[in-house]
This record gives sequence, C-alpha cells and structure tokens, in this order.
Amino acid sequence: MIARVHWDGFSWVAEPETGGVTQARRLDQLPARLSEVVELMTGAAVPAEDWDLDVTFEGPLAQRAAAVRKMRDELDERERSVLDETVGVVRDLRDHGMSFRDIGTLTGISYQRAHQLVSGEAVGV
Repeated sequence: MIARVHWDGFSWVAEPETGGVTQARRLDQLPARLSEVVELMTGAAVPAEDWDLDVTFEGPLAQRAAAVRKMRDELDERERSVLDETVGVVRDLRDHGMSFRDIGTLTGISYQRAHQLVSGEAVGV
C-alpha cells in the first residue's frame, strides 16, 4: 500500500491511499500507525512491512540530505568493490605461499583480517 508523507515542521504526516491520516515523529514509526488507521477505517489488516512511503521533503535541507544519501550509496558500492578486490588479492598472495603477516603488510589490513578473508569468515571491509 502507498501512503503520501510530508514533514509539517514538527512531525511526519502520512495519508494512506485508502483515506485517513496519521502522524509520527519518525519515519520508521509510520508503517505501524498507517496499518492502525487503515484497520480502524476499513477493517482491513495491512502488515506494517507492506507500506510504501512516498516521502515529500523539499527545500535546501532536502537537497543536502539527498546529496548525502547519494554519496553514501556511492561509498557503499565502492566499499563492496574494495572488499571484492581485497579478497581476491589476499587469496592469490596466500596461494603463492605468502604469510598472513606479509599479506597484511602489503595490503594494509591486519594479518587476522587476511586470515578471515582466506577462510571465508569475511563480513564487510
């Protein structure tokens, strides 16, 4: 289900497509509140995870927030790429007989991390 959401200067106001309105101080609180509103108005049970929030937030702060979100998304993608390349080079160096301490020195990671990457225990960068 879709709900239109906007900031009124104090809280997030949400209007579900079925009608009605609710508000919350935080965006993450809206799905549960929207489900309550729809159930009260229509009797239909809508799980909180089924909500798609169409958030409208405009102005200079919205533009800055969107720019930060874009930069963070790009950083996440770059970090995944660095992890993939690190795993590959660490495994290749180990296959060539190098110690984990030397691999760590060459790649800028700890020898423990090098071991994790080779053994498949790696999570994150």
